[in-house]
Amino acid sequence: MTALKPQQVEGFLSKPDPKTRVVLVYGPDRGSVAERTRKLITAVAGSTDDPFAIERLNDSALGDDIGRLEDEARAIPMMGGPRVVWVEQAGTHLTNALKRYLADPAPEAWIVAEAGALPPSSKLRQLFDKARNAVALPCYADTSRSIDDLIDDEVAGNGLRIAPDARYRLAAVLGADRGLSRSELQKLCLYCHGQGEISLDDVDAVCGDVSALGLDDLVDHTFEGNVALMDADLARLLASGTAVQAVLAALFNHIARLSTIQAELPAKRSLDAAMSGLRPPLHFSRKASLKKQVGQWPLEKLKRAASATAETEHRSRRSDGLSEAILGRHLLSLAHAAR
Repeated sequence: MTALKPQQVEGFLSKPDPKTRVVLVYGPDRGSVAERTRKLITAVAGSTDDPFAIERLNDSALGDDIGRLEDEARAIPMMGGPRVVWVEQAGTHLTNALKRYLADPAPEAWIVAEAGALPPSSKLRQLFDKARNAVALPCYADTSRSIDDLIDDEVAGNGLRIAPDARYRLAAVLGADRGLSRSELQKLCLYCHGQGEISLDDVDAVCGDVSALGLDDLVDHTFEGNVALMDADLARLLASGTAVQAVLAALFNHIARLSTIQAELPAKRSLDAAMSGLRPPLHFSRKASLKKQVGQWPLEKLKRAASATAETEHRSRRSDGLSEAILGRHLLSLAHAAR
């Protein structure tokens, strides 16, 4: 069975298919890999810490003993129920063991493996692509929609609401890694416990540092055509650990907002009226910059920028070691286009 599409992953995790009891969870977003692995194991075994039902192994523990995986899978849990063999840092040893195991898998056991980014040429990934009784769940950086869902899940779960401008700022902070994103949300909700609504000031106080504010500065300076400030913003963000995919997500969001303003202008007849309709609303500190950018970026030009940003995202995922350089060249191209 080939890898599931990103939009199919959550459905599988909520209701795992018992016909495919060998599962690989992989991708560049390590936090998402870890979270989804635990969600899957909880769905089939009830928890992730039952020592009688779950055998947790590292890939190296399988070694050259290709029969160990099968032995662990066929072991009968002391308290009954399904057996789970959880393999971390899956690689060469699991690949060799699965070639034998998939021919005759244990009917009541689950093999759940987690791995980092795997290129299409990876032998482990190719094995799952060709197997009829196995499934691979890819985990990529969160999209705008999945970040919104994550915010809603954590905020509502803590009995809170979030103001629109706070949501926009928070979405710019999150997305580089699912584990880090959830950690930031939990920290924010704890900070706001008992006050009812999360404000923009709360987000800036807890998560604001260089990340969200720096991303706003970066996109504004880029779309204004200020190359010197753009370079400084990018260097500061990358040095602080901001991921390339988080910067690209901020670019996509910004292009979408500029496009909304341009599309609304004919009906609204004034720039202020078109900007007032943005949801979430624009923070007042950015209005002057955005007005300038609207004059520099007509709709057709924004469409070309969106296409180029999508191509940059695709290239950066394929060339992980060069992703920062690819991003830098794209930002420079946008800044020159603005000028």
